[in-house]
Amino acid sequence: MPLRNYRSAAAFGPALRHLERVLERVTGAVRIYPAAMGESHPH
Repeated sequence: MPLRNYRSAAAFGPALRHLERVLERVTGAVRIYPAAMGESHPH
């Protein structure tokens, strides 16, 4: 995997957690469940 992909992957987790916290605060939700379908990549 190229270095830029490792950086992107490393940055994705904190960015996702930030968005989850914003959604929890704005919606009042107790939990946020992210889901990834992975339909753009062949299996």
